[in-house]
Amino acid sequence: MSGVSRFAYQSRKPTLRSKTRSSASAKGLHRSRGTSITAWTGREIKWSLGSWSPCGTGGTAVPATGISQGLSPRSPPDGIVRVMASHRHDQPSDQGVGRWLILIYRIPTEPTRLRASVWRRLKGLGAIYLQSSTAAIPSSPASERALRGLRSEIGEMGGVAYLLESTVLGGLAPLVETFNKARDDEYDEILDRCEDFLPQVGKEYAANHFTYAELEENDVDLVKLKSWLERVHSRDTFGASKYGAALEALVRCETVLEEYAARVYAEEGEEPSSD
Repeated sequence: MSGVSRFAYQSRKPTLRSKTRSSASAKGLHRSRGTSITAWTGREIKWSLGSWSPCGTGGTAVPATGISQGLSPRSPPDGIVRVMASHRHDQPSDQGVGRWLILIYRIPTEPTRLRASVWRRLKGLGAIYLQSSTAAIPSSPASERALRGLRSEIGEMGGVAYLLESTVLGGLAPLVETFNKARDDEYDEILDRCEDFLPQVGKEYAANHFTYAELEENDVDLVKLKSWLERVHSRDTFGASKYGAALEALVRCETVLEEYAARVYAEEGEEPSSD
């Protein structure tokens, strides 16, 4: 499935399986990675992705922050073309959305890997394509730095690129909808991987494998899933609808792994941490 291939999950063959690792160090590795996403305080969930307001109907976490990022105006730096336009008073929905960065580029047709490289870079940033060779992303200092660097690399490829910053005078709703759909597609991939993760741990029970090596292998996969969700959420400017489902799925994965870890500790004759 797409989530597996994009996230480079080749197979469940372990990449780090030191049979000589002591049980104490393996246990410490499991306990030390990241911040638990199941650290609930009442009905509030806290994790590295930020603070969350109490759950809504059906237990879906609702972001405490609003849709708008409220980017502050700043002096135009050199080397970027800014398309500044007055806000139309007949479009109140445009207020507070901020500006968009637009990269327009042209790359030699050969070798084709150059086009593929630029496409991957833009997708990794969360940009959406308005049309062929024209990509857009909500403006932010980090996105601007990344696109400036990409523009320079396109020039080194023998191509040409123009980087603009613009406000939206019309068509904001479909633009945001397209951007949110791109984020929801990424959340769907994470959901797919979470659906793979659960039976993956279940196989350990079926095979009666309760070792620190297996625990570490699954822990590595969970850490990757956490990092993946954090990256997608960091570019989810407008609050795409499937973030809550992806977070909930990841909570389930962590819960299952914690239960498996407790079984491993019991098989090794150790007591789980009280944390």
